[in-house]
Amino acid sequence: MATRKELTSYFPHDSNARNSDKLIRLRMRHKAAGYGVYFMILERLREEPEYTSVKDYNMIAFDLREDASLIKSVVEDFGLFVFTDDGKYFYSESFKQRMEIKDEQSRKKAEAGKKGLEKRWGNSKNIANAIENDSKAIANATGNDSNKRKEKESKEKESKENSPSIPRTIPPARDDEDKVSLSPDGNRGNVSAESCGKRPEHGEEYRLKLQRLGETCYNLGCSKGDVRKVLMIENIAMDDSPIWQLIEELKASGGRYSFTGEVLPALWGLVKTGRLRMMEEHTDEVKEGVHNVRQMLSGIGVPSYDMDELCGEAKGKEDVLQEVIREIRRSKGRILSVSCFIRSRLKKAKKNELQKTA
Repeated sequence: MATRKELTSYFPHDSNARNSDKLIRLRMRHKAAGYGVYFMILERLREEPEYTSVKDYNMIAFDLREDASLIKSVVEDFGLFVFTDDGKYFYSESFKQRMEIKDEQSRKKAEAGKKGLEKRWGNSKNIANAIENDSKAIANATGNDSNKRKEKESKEKESKENSPSIPRTIPPARDDEDKVSLSPDGNRGNVSAESCGKRPEHGEEYRLKLQRLGETCYNLGCSKGDVRKVLMIENIAMDDSPIWQLIEELKASGGRYSFTGEVLPALWGLVKTGRLRMMEEHTDEVKEGVHNVRQMLSGIGVPSYDMDELCGEAKGKEDVLQEVIREIRRSKGRILSVSCFIRSRLKKAKKNELQKTA
């Protein structure tokens, strides 16, 4: 589609112009170069006031990158142009007539448009007021659209900078009967605070902090297995622990962050860099009997239906079980089937004992 500039710079050009007597003589002497110079001069006239050019062949030659003698010959030798009475300007009669016809058509269209406005709005004063009001309305609408667009782009940019690659919604808090409770008499599948990060130097106050942290993590979408792993980080429930800041950022994200997508990777990154440390199991816990063994197995995610069998297999092999549990904790979740892993290590230990006694 032609632009406004292309339409306003237009002038008619007959498809058989090259066959006119004057232009044939021009082409015979100067070939295609002369023909091209002629139409370039017409293009210059189209841009000049009253379609008239000053008679300055050197200036025109510089503009067209041609020799001044060729310009002089095209203008003077073939009757293509006419000079003003003072001889300082020249123009093309045929070109001027064509442009006058075009200009008259444009003038008539403008008059018709003006009459249409007068018929709709009345006198010229009303027209001016209507145009002014329309201009203001368009300006206001454009300004409002521009402001809204900038505000939207700013929000989208901020959202992209702050959001994870896959937005998630924070899961709602679950029913009380399905919450993780760290109390000894909690619901099925619970994790006790004693088996999930409570060190000997910590007392009842820290156990309550562990309980609160576990419930908070679970209600924010952390699985029971991951809750156990989080609570095995040393001093994780202390007031100055970085997990509280991560949780606050999660709550303030409005659903852009998730516990599993952002908080857990951040915690494991802190563990990896040494800013946080996973707990080592205490040797006296294994030696206190089956009750503590069950607590230790529960603390690393062993399901209840495997508990009795593993407790039986671990009887007399508490030191082996202790080392296996340490290995599982150091894996930071890379060992998926905890029960199978423990069972295989206990069987291997039993096989080694039989070989030694054989």
